[in-house]
Amino acid sequence: MDIKFSPEGKFMATFFKNGKIVVFKLDGDEFTPVKNIDYEFPNANYFSLSFSPNDTYLANISSNANTITIWETRNFSLRWYIDLTGEVISKITFGPNGKDLLV
Repeated sequence: MDIKFSPEGKFMATFFKNGKIVVFKLDGDEFTPVKNIDYEFPNANYFSLSFSPNDTYLANISSNANTITIWETRNFSLRWYIDLTGEVISKITFGPNGKDLLV
């Protein structure tokens, strides 16, 4: 299980072995689930989450380690779906400007 906290401390996201990424909103001592994302674990080496520096976006490597999904944290709607079929992605992270995604 991998756990990531957003830089501004608003959210926590974690991978569960049951094939879900669960995102929690943090409010003091309260952890409120706000989004469940279905996820296929292609391999233990290929799961990565990244929050943008201002907590606006959450990106994750998705099914078969060749797609990236990016969610807006305002309402956790899917903002972008990037298909890199033929490539294997092992790590993603937002750049310091919050707009670039390093793959």
